[in-house]
Amino acid sequence: MPMKKRIIALMIASFLLVPLFTLFPTSVVSENDDEMQQIRLYFHENGIMDTIPPTNTAPTITADNVTFRINNTLLDDFYTVNITVVVFVAKQHGLTAGTPNVTIEIYDNNILIANKSFSDVNPLYYPAHEINMNVGEYTFAKGHIIKVSIYLKNCTLAYDATSRGSGLIIEGKSITDVCIETRNVRGERTDIFYPNDWPYGIINISGKVLDVFGSGDIKGIRVNITHENDTVAQGDATILPNGTYFFVWNYSNVEVDPGLYTCSVTIFDMSGNAVNASVNISMVEKGIVLTSPSQTPEGYGPARGTVSVGGNTSYVIRVRNVGKVPLRVHLLLTGQDASLGRLSKRDINVTEGGCEELSLEVDSDGKPAYSTINITVYAYNSDYEYTLFTITYVSPYSFALSPEKTNDTVVAGKNATFTISVINTGVAELKVNLTAETNKDGWHASLSANTIKVEKDKTVSVTLSVSTPSALHDDFEVCVVEIKGVCVEDENITANTSVSVRAVRAVWMEAVHEDLTADVGREKNAEITLILHNMLNETKSFSLYVDGLSDDWNIGFSPSSKVTVKAEGSVRITFTAYPSKNVRAGDYPIKITATVPQEPSLSAHLEFTIINVEYHSISVGLDKESIKVALSQNTSILLSLGNTGNVDEHISVIVNLTKDGVLYDWVSVEEESFILSLNARKNITISINVPNEAQEGEYILNIVISYGGGERHENATVIVERTFVQGLIHTVQSNWVPIILFVIILGMVVFARRKK
Repeated sequence: MPMKKRIIALMIASFLLVPLFTLFPTSVVSENDDEMQQIRLYFHENGIMDTIPPTNTAPTITADNVTFRINNTLLDDFYTVNITVVVFVAKQHGLTAGTPNVTIEIYDNNILIANKSFSDVNPLYYPAHEINMNVGEYTFAKGHIIKVSIYLKNCTLAYDATSRGSGLIIEGKSITDVCIETRNVRGERTDIFYPNDWPYGIINISGKVLDVFGSGDIKGIRVNITHENDTVAQGDATILPNGTYFFVWNYSNVEVDPGLYTCSVTIFDMSGNAVNASVNISMVEKGIVLTSPSQTPEGYGPARGTVSVGGNTSYVIRVRNVGKVPLRVHLLLTGQDASLGRLSKRDINVTEGGCEELSLEVDSDGKPAYSTINITVYAYNSDYEYTLFTITYVSPYSFALSPEKTNDTVVAGKNATFTISVINTGVAELKVNLTAETNKDGWHASLSANTIKVEKDKTVSVTLSVSTPSALHDDFEVCVVEIKGVCVEDENITANTSVSVRAVRAVWMEAVHEDLTADVGREKNAEITLILHNMLNETKSFSLYVDGLSDDWNIGFSPSSKVTVKAEGSVRITFTAYPSKNVRAGDYPIKITATVPQEPSLSAHLEFTIINVEYHSISVGLDKESIKVALSQNTSILLSLGNTGNVDEHISVIVNLTKDGVLYDWVSVEEESFILSLNARKNITISINVPNEAQEGEYILNIVISYGGGERHENATVIVERTFVQGLIHTVQSNWVPIILFVIILGMVVFARRKK
């Protein structure tokens, strides 16, 4: 009988298809407290796998690939399971050597997740004996397609009357809550992702929502991704009709730090109840990373080191493979001073997740400062090529300048002094040349010493004196003094610092708050908060006044326009200004002065511009609100306008005469558009010319006045009626036939009487 090298048995755990985002899960489940359940599945000759054992024979294998299918959804209630494969085998006839071997491969939706081999230690042909293989614990989403391939070498399937056949033992717990699954952009189940993985930086978070709340009513699913307690992504998951959900985080163009991340899912029902579950994922660098423990903490590179000119040092360098395949790495040194470095290894093999150490020795004797050495790492098994470690040569001379204080205030004409410390931060004694320069004319700076020697790890102090001018252009002036130091031994080594000096007059003011807008329409003051300083060593009494505002302004000082300021003291004063309606809108420059009445030379002043904003207001009046007019007669109404705002107003007047919704054109305005100056008044005549054919009755005269503040509407009543004569004529014209008949009859009667 020829030897069958491989017999493949495929088991499909379920036939339920799932959406794209639930194909390749790395999952976690929020479980209940149900007891562990166990199912024993058997291979059957007809290609079926279920819980009923075969009668008396092992299934006959007639093809290279045989698929065993579960005849119902036996695994639908399982999520995290422990799989044990039980195979009853007998050695094939005719074989005198060779140990039976069984290889198990487990696939989750066609993704290989386990590969284990087991050898039989029993060399007998018969009886058939059991190979019991625990493959391990795995997590599957409900509805996934699970396949188990069994490869047999030097043996064949057999039937055992006691144990009754080959198959699987599956133990697990039921799903009652929610699972979380994470996959990469290629749909592979994984909990490992890579930062800056453009354009593949995508995490698919999905799962299956079962009967979480008992009713199945799910209002929404919230996904939150955190790293070191910081939220990096969040949003609402999409829920599909089949009960699955998914959420996609695209971090391709986002700066993502390596480390551990937590993906949390919260499910809400309509009543506000919530169920939570979470799973961890790791962000790891791809390929090779170099670190130097002597220079940087453990973690991800690149690292950086220094060595002084004339000195030498060595570094322990670690080459870490944070990728997923073994790498052959070649190291070399580049840079203008690469010859100064020596590597203990240039070619190394780094296993997956492994780390190799090597040393770098650097000798900088006789070389200039600021040269560099670069180590470039080439990973031959991948596309990674990084410069990861840099050595920078620095001068042995280094120093810093540090002032005891950075600013000072003095009365004009006085000197300000500072203490400047020169600190030797290098590895050798050095000399420093010092200079001090001011940024204003009339100011002078000097140092107590211009060249000093500073021993290694020592500090030497010098005094800086700044003289201020006695006459200032304003109440105070500020000058910046730049102090510069240059190393005598190496002119490339310098240090700088600066201080500022404020020279003030003996008496001066400053504004600490300015609200320079006055608004009559909103009844708002202009307000300025001042501080009056007395830099003298005696108390002074001051009077305050304002130039630039007329008597139409209401002004005031709080607490008073007369204040007393103690020696070397100050007082806060609030100035307010409110204009009357007679003050025209515009800008008003003002000058606030504080002076000592007995000593006019002791004074200070500040200048501002107060803005009086526009205020639009007009007064409107009619000489009569109702007027009567006869047919074919003319009349008029006088419209009176006054400008009560603070700007010249452009005014337009429109009139309409209506009756029962009908517009009549026998009304006119003397002047429809004109400029009304500030505080001016004007009378406008509105003429009404009633035609003879007009109807009697009441008419409404509507007057619309437009100006800068909007519109004003005024109404008057026009009553049209007839005179007595007009009425008599109208009566005759309306009744002429009866009147003629009456006259004829009356004439006939008169004639008859005369005839008698």
